[in-house]
Amino acid sequence: MPRSSNFGLVSHLQALAMATVLLCAQGCAAAFDPTGVERNLERVKAGHYQLDQHHATLLFKVGHMGLSPYVGRFNQFDVDLQFDPTRPTDTALTAIIDTGSIDVNYPSFASELSGPEWFDSERFPEARFVSTAVRKLGDNRLAIDGELTLMGTTAPVSLEASFLGATPHAITGIYTLGFTASGRFKRSAFGLDNYIPVVDDEVTIELYLELKRAGNR
Repeated sequence: MPRSSNFGLVSHLQALAMATVLLCAQGCAAAFDPTGVERNLERVKAGHYQLDQHHATLLFKVGHMGLSPYVGRFNQFDVDLQFDPTRPTDTALTAIIDTGSIDVNYPSFASELSGPEWFDSERFPEARFVSTAVRKLGDNRLAIDGELTLMGTTAPVSLEASFLGATPHAITGIYTLGFTASGRFKRSAFGLDNYIPVVDDEVTIELYLELKRAGNR
């Protein structure tokens, strides 16, 4: 078969595959019933959950000159969760952040932030948060105490998480949880004391997560 015919066949197959995916997605969307989403944390399935990388955001905010907070994000991170709503004290969460994936919508400054004067991502490519205790706060909220290791220093950091819902994914069928979480810490505790007080010492982090249940659905 001539080479041009091969290209035409590949293009045709790719278009057919895309059309199939779109039709499936449209059908799933039409069948999805948002009233069926479980909103009660105590009725969520226990198990091992892993981050859906396509539905996850990690933001940070830090005050700038007493004016507007400066907002950025890390584009690459992962979360692993062992969860049982009936035994929250047995819950275990680990988050790993690629510090070189920092994004502040200003490429040259993002490169500076990942460099040796700030996060020094070449020497310290990862930040890691590991939970040490989880407490139920009521109203679908959890307090997650843990240790954050950043730039070779480990210090305690606490998060407050809010459960949003749980349901089989509309397309994949995989049982999925939705959470938000936030926390605050002093960046100087990890050696990041550049330009204080022009840039605030206290940093706020916000996470928006969907987590997929591993194994049985």
